[in-house]
Amino acid sequence: MLLMEEGEKRLRLRRRRLTRPLYCRINLSVPVLDRFFSNGDTRQDFRLSRESLAVLLNLLHQDRRHGWSATIETLVFLFWLASGASYRVYGMPRSTVHRIVHRVTGEVVAIRHKVIHFPKTAEDLAAVTRGFAGLARHRAFLKAAGAIDKDPHTDRI
Repeated sequence: MLLMEEGEKRLRLRRRRLTRPLYCRINLSVPVLDRFFSNGDTRQDFRLSRESLAVLLNLLHQDRRHGWSATIETLVFLFWLASGASYRVYGMPRSTVHRIVHRVTGEVVAIRHKVIHFPKTAEDLAAVTRGFAGLARHRAFLKAAGAIDKDPHTDRI
């Protein structure tokens, strides 16, 4: 009798393990992930074109040996930025999203020198600020030394 109860207990535990979803499996029923992996438009969800996303992934060239892939972690980070900084992303545990966001933020900060370029001399700075003031047609922009924007023709930042 005791052996039978033990066997039933093990069987119930095994069944429960088999029905639990795998932790690191991509759920393509999530519309954001389905659009990304089916080569849909990524601007709506990540605020970046597919080409810009590829450039960012290439710049980060993250190496993962376990857990979520670098692509998924970068998508989580970008979705977090684009969606108003909620840690509720793709049904992942908030602690996981928090960890991913902080890790990828550190990696983005580490490559900032590759994509952000400040004027090197006072003359360069003056030329940049005059350019902003000219574009805006207002002298207040003589104080602007940079902006983040996209080219309307290529949709690239």
